[in-house]
This record gives sequence, C-alpha cells and structure tokens, in this order.
Amino acid sequence: MLTFKDFMPEVQKKILGFPTDYESIHEVLTRVKRWIEREQIQIINVETLLLPSMPSGADEAAPARMTAASNSMGTFQVIRVWHYESPPHQSAMTGVTVRLAPLDPAGTP
Repeated sequence: MLTFKDFMPEVQKKILGFPTDYESIHEVLTRVKRWIEREQIQIINVETLLLPSMPSGADEAAPARMTAASNSMGTFQVIRVWHYESPPHQSAMTGVTVRLAPLDPAGTP
C-alpha cells in the first residue's frame, strides 16, 4: 500500500518551555537515511515540504490544510518519504506438501 512518513526537525533547545532551536535539515536527512536503511523499504519519492508552523506533538504528519498566520516569522523544512508499506509478516511455511491420490471412477481413493 502507498504511504508516506514525515520527518520533522527535532527541538534542540528550549527557553522557558518554548522551542528556540531546531536541528538542521542535514540532521533530519541523516535520520531519514538511517530509517530507510533500518526498515528496508521500497522508496518511491523523497520531497521537502515547507510548513509555516510545526504540527502539535500528537500529530504524526504535516497538517492537511495550511493557513498563513499574520505573525508567522518563518517556515520549517520537513522531509516526506513516499514508500510502499511492507506487507505484514506471515507465518513461515513448513515445506510439507500433501498430495491427494487420484480417485477411481467409483469416487474412492
């Protein structure tokens, strides 16, 4: 199934509980590369999004609707990775096969 994962810059420094410094886009890209190597997924596309604000901590993805804030001071770069979701792991096959004996015309083996 087609899906995506967003990588937001993580807060590096807070003053009085407010974020004042975020990791660079190069640091975010390093996290993306590590995730791709670890997950062994099939990548379709990688893109950069510019957001006027960071999503809240409960949100995992960028907001679907963006509104311009009059007091917006800047933007945030987010890396979005489009990929195919891996199918769930299934139980291993035993390798044992069973063959059915051909039936005779009377319907008995």
